[in-house]
Amino acid sequence: GEYSLDVSSIHFSSSPAALKTLRVVRREPSTVAPGFRSEPAAGCPCPSAAQQGNEDLASTDDVPDSFAAATEGTLTVAYGSEGGTCHQIARRLAREATSRGLTVSVTPLDSIVEVLPVAGTLVIVSSSYNGAPPSNARRFLAHLKFGDAELSSMQVAVLGLGDPAWHLTYQAVPTEMDTLLRRAGCTPIVERGAMDVSQDFSPEYFAWTKTLWQALGLFASTGGDQSRSQSSLSV
Repeated sequence: GEYSLDVSSIHFSSSPAALKTLRVVRREPSTVAPGFRSEPAAGCPCPSAAQQGNEDLASTDDVPDSFAAATEGTLTVAYGSEGGTCHQIARRLAREATSRGLTVSVTPLDSIVEVLPVAGTLVIVSSSYNGAPPSNARRFLAHLKFGDAELSSMQVAVLGLGDPAWHLTYQAVPTEMDTLLRRAGCTPIVERGAMDVSQDFSPEYFAWTKTLWQALGLFASTGGDQSRSQSSLSV
């Protein structure tokens, strides 16, 4: 959001009494989709409490504080999430990959820095927060920018979430991550995905994940996710 001073009701003078009439007015973006509350200047709204309650992914998918190095044939879904939306999307991706027979780990991006390059396939889900990476992705991005990462053995896919109401930083961090990973030698599995969470992003999500699963040679789900209505996507 933006903050401004409303001084229409005062006269500029040295009188202390005049200063008491200063009011801070917060202006929210004009368009926020129903069911989301905006997260100021984050570029990615948080899910409402009701939506969080509808999240049906098992908590055992999460490895929040540690990460065991992946092996060939596995999938790592690493997320940068400030408000929780990217975390939930990462967990949903993990569930869908598991239903297709893959062994999957879910972890914050910062947890994989020490084990780069990651074996198997890496899928990244991230937003921007005030134009900077989320707090659990800062070390990862810094490593890509200032480290000597040599990641030519890695296969990676990047999915960015954001709200274009914050147009100056929309998709800034996912775009930078994608660029730096390619520069470090990573092979992109699919083109970077960009989901606009100010509206129903189900069509974007299903289109991107369909391409992802096809690129990985996974065309069917035993869990029936592909057959679900696009409007059923809830995070």
